[in-house]
Amino acid sequence: MGKISKTSSEGKTEGEYNHKLVEQAISAIAKELARSEEKSEKQEWNELVGEMRADLEKWAYYERAKDVYVRNWMVPKAVPQDPSLSVRVIITVDSTGKVVSYKVLKWSGNSTFDLSVQKLLKLVKQLPAPSWAKEGELVKIGFEFRPFTQKQ
Repeated sequence: MGKISKTSSEGKTEGEYNHKLVEQAISAIAKELARSEEKSEKQEWNELVGEMRADLEKWAYYERAKDVYVRNWMVPKAVPQDPSLSVRVIITVDSTGKVVSYKVLKWSGNSTFDLSVQKLLKLVKQLPAPSWAKEGELVKIGFEFRPFTQKQ
C-alpha cells in the first residue's frame, strides 16, 4: 500500500514543507551563531588589547617610579654588590602619585643596606601619577631593591 501525503497550497508535500522549515531554522541559527561568534571575538580582542594596554601602562609606570627611587638612592660603598641582597617592598600611591604608605615584606639582613633602603623609603614622598588610576584610587607597586639596582 502506498503512502498518502498531504500537499500544501504551494504544491509541496508535508515532508517537503517540513524539510524547508528545518532548513530555514538551521540557516537562522547559523546566522545567529555567526553574529554571536563575531561579537565574542570582538569582545575577546577588546579585552586582550585592554589588558595589554594596561600591562604596558603599568610596566611603563613601574619604570618611571623606579627611576625616581634610583635617582634618590645612595647605596653605601660598604654594601657588597651581592645579588642575594634584596629588600622587597610594596608601595601604595594615590591617583596623584603621592606615596601613601609602604610595607617592607623582606629585609636583606645587611643592616647597612637595609638602613639605606629605609632612608630612601622615607625620603621619596611623590612618584609620577599612575595614568590609569581613577581619582581616590590607591595603586600598589612591588619593588625589589638590590645594591646593583642603582645607576652607576
